[in-house]
Amino acid sequence: MNLLTILLLFLISFCESSLAQNSYELDKKKSTVKFEIKNLFWTVEGTFSKIKTNIFFDENNLSNSVLDAEIEVKSISTENSKRDEHLLSADFFDARKFPLITFTTKEIKKSNNGYLLVGYLKIKDISKKLSFQFEYKKLDEKRISLKSGFELNRLDYGVGEPTIMIGDNVSVSIQIFAVQN
Repeated sequence: MNLLTILLLFLISFCESSLAQNSYELDKKKSTVKFEIKNLFWTVEGTFSKIKTNIFFDENNLSNSVLDAEIEVKSISTENSKRDEHLLSADFFDARKFPLITFTTKEIKKSNNGYLLVGYLKIKDISKKLSFQFEYKKLDEKRISLKSGFELNRLDYGVGEPTIMIGDNVSVSIQIFAVQN
């Protein structure tokens, strides 16, 4: 083998090793996506239990980092089966026609409070730019935690109609635990 071939093989293996070191798999048992919305009489809390992620996070090279997510709408739970069925209907999420909620990363920046994640949230057939802060913690050599909370207006995504019975703003809290691949 000539020197150029050896150098190329070394660079390829180094790059693959570096990529693998910053690639993480979701810990589905510990990770949560929760939401709250005010109702006329009380606050309704709920969760989504089926989440898929593409996590590549390198705090020293944020331009190559990605925090993409996909949520199965039918995994919604408010601990009230009639309400959950109604939320899955065409009146709200229309889960048969739009089975997934997705978030696609555009950019990650360092901020005073951790990191700023900028991307596109798609609910139903509406995709909007969304920016929010998140906290990153390295739990040990293989595990990380990502935590965030933000608000969004459900009407911006065509989820339900304006009504005095249900608030427009939804508080979302996300806690992600992931293990290095």
